[in-house]
Amino acid sequence: MGASSLSWTLVQPRVAQFTRAVSYDRAGHGWSDPARERRTAQQIAQELHVLLDAAGIPGPYVLVGHSFGGYVNRAFAHLYRNEFVGMVLVDSVHPAEWENPTPQQLRMIEVGLRYAWIAAWLARLGFVRFCLARLARGSPKLGRAAESAFGVDTAAAARRIAGEIRKLPAPILPVVRAMWSQPKN
Repeated sequence: MGASSLSWTLVQPRVAQFTRAVSYDRAGHGWSDPARERRTAQQIAQELHVLLDAAGIPGPYVLVGHSFGGYVNRAFAHLYRNEFVGMVLVDSVHPAEWENPTPQQLRMIEVGLRYAWIAAWLARLGFVRFCLARLARGSPKLGRAAESAFGVDTAAAARRIAGEIRKLPAPILPVVRAMWSQPKN
């Protein structure tokens, strides 16, 4: 699971008013290529370090990480202590929460992976783009159909996503719509 750099569209310009602000899409998300290596926080932190170096963005770094990004920040801080000066954790998961997952947490992961696989398949067909575009325009029938097909939680998530999309700046909307049919997003 994860999101793209578009999640920071409204935040990054404000941060850039007082410091250099850079965002990226980790492998398999947004516009980045699929991952080739095993996905661990350490691997992703190493990839981020290579990216920053290749882009000529020198440290010291203050990293912002949302959710799983908190793990990546911690790994980066451990691996590159001399280049790292701070982190901002936004709704980050604490490592202790997932070190020894409970059966319920394992089930959540299993369900999440299943939904991600289904969503990728539907995205390849263009169905996700179609549905989210309809929801963004306020189609009530589609929400009810999603609820009856996938349950209340899925329909609520779709409505929440559509609401967030409606809040995006107008120039970003075509970019978001173009991404909706990509299976990795």
